[in-house]
Amino acid sequence: MTVDSSMDVEAVRPVARNRPRTSGRPYRVHVRLTSEEWNDIRAAAARAGLKPTAYAGVAAVSAARAVVADSSAGATRAELAAVQREVFAARSALIQAVQVPPGGQDLGLGGAGVVLVGRLDAIAERLHALLKRASS
Repeated sequence: MTVDSSMDVEAVRPVARNRPRTSGRPYRVHVRLTSEEWNDIRAAAARAGLKPTAYAGVAAVSAARAVVADSSAGATRAELAAVQREVFAARSALIQAVQVPPGGQDLGLGGAGVVLVGRLDAIAERLHALLKRASS
């Protein structure tokens, strides 16, 4: 900022409007898409609340990191459904273990069993949401 002493008024330099903006990411990827692919990207980006370029970047990095992490691009609907069935089976077994049959022995799970059932229910809800997304 410069000061003009003749008028005792601070003069402010105009801000450069065409200054390059960087996101801190120095690399780019250029992809060519068909009209159908572009429309799919735009629709998915809108659902995610992102611009198409940001959505494509997030999707590409997520897919690349999933491949590095598990050597698969993500769970299929069938795999998620199998895990959901296993969670339901574990929940049923836990509920049976928590309940004391008449004349039976208390396993001492009590409140901890209720907490575990709640956690399994939360996991089941997350799996259900993933299955709904996988089928749409």
